[in-house]
Amino acid sequence: MTEMNERIKGERKLTKIMETTNEGFIEVDLELNILDVNPSTCEMLGFEKKDIINRNLKSFVDEINMEIILAEHKEKTNKRN
Repeated sequence: MTEMNERIKGERKLTKIMETTNEGFIEVDLELNILDVNPSTCEMLGFEKKDIINRNLKSFVDEINMEIILAEHKEKTNKRN
């Protein structure tokens, strides 16, 4: 039970950091669909959270940066397999 409590405590701490940081944070799935964003991301993009969630990251990133993201994503995905 202690391990589970520590894990929950760690998740809460991470959530608090993400919610209060000035840096944008975007959580995506393997297909780059947006699962979650923090308030700073919403402010930077000029959208409400509900209008960002479930959209693909490509909706918000220019072509050059998307190429960089896709290359990094491919590298990370290949390391998992």
